[in-house]
Amino acid sequence: MGLGYVDGYRMNQKIHHEKLEFNYELSCLDNKKPMKIHLIASNAQNYFYVEEGSKRVKITPLTAVKSLEILENPRN
Repeated sequence: MGLGYVDGYRMNQKIHHEKLEFNYELSCLDNKKPMKIHLIASNAQNYFYVEEGSKRVKITPLTAVKSLEILENPRN
């Protein structure tokens, strides 16, 4: 429970205090316009992210994603 709890708490604080960087653009198959997102994590089945202007974590299955584009490389 140690690291998972601490990482979750830190992410919650970043979301609450609006200190996220929205450096990805996600397009879904339902033909909505692309969304700027902060990608929290991904696994073999889902993307976990926060959409710009929202404070809620969303989960989208990989099969519903048309494209995921990096706008700015967060490691540079």
